[in-house]
Amino acid sequence: MKGISVIVPVYNEEKILSANIRKLARFLSGMRVKYEIIISDNGSTDRTDEIARRLVAESRGKVRLLTLANRGVGYAFKAAVAVARYDKLISIDADLTVDYRSFIPECAMLLGTNSIIIGSKTVGSQRRPLTRKLLSAGFIALTHLMLGIRLTDHSIGAKGYRRNDIMPFLSDIDRGSFYVTMLVYKISKAGKRYAEIPVVCDDRRKSKFSISKETLYRFKSLVSFWLREKLEYAA
Repeated sequence: MKGISVIVPVYNEEKILSANIRKLARFLSGMRVKYEIIISDNGSTDRTDEIARRLVAESRGKVRLLTLANRGVGYAFKAAVAVARYDKLISIDADLTVDYRSFIPECAMLLGTNSIIIGSKTVGSQRRPLTRKLLSAGFIALTHLMLGIRLTDHSIGAKGYRRNDIMPFLSDIDRGSFYVTMLVYKISKAGKRYAEIPVVCDDRRKSKFSISKETLYRFKSLVSFWLREKLEYAA
């Protein structure tokens, strides 16, 4: 069935969720395509779940809600992929810091011939704290060196996936954000195509996670994944 499943992982987004999901729904309705918006709530402790339920009730089947007990954007993404109705998946951050109005149509088109689409704020433009830019650049450089992945952006926002192509790797997704890097590597290794498109990103909100913990998680995940792949190749 042709259509788009838009995945929105959320954690404690009571202040922005209602307005932003409505914006997304209006835009997708204007595209005149079949669509669904999957709100994947991973462990929110505020009124996010309550607000999401109201959005579902008024959406006439266009908005769905997954409520997970455990916190983790990887868990949120994995659960949404498992239940998505359509093969074309587009993942968008709840704060809509990326220009979704240009990204979603181009991403949907390119998913016709690619397994993964990366919305790259590095190729495009970004307004983010300098610390986050530098840490991202260091991580990207290491993925080039260790995995040979020629990507310029490994963050979780503004990405597209062909569901049938990533399903074989769904069990490898852990709690965190490393799944983007892992999936691109696996898809590339399988001989399938991926592409990057530039996006405009304005992300100056205070982060909901610890930058130091996220940095440590990503670098540990990269090293562990690299070692596993080396051992598998040697065997």
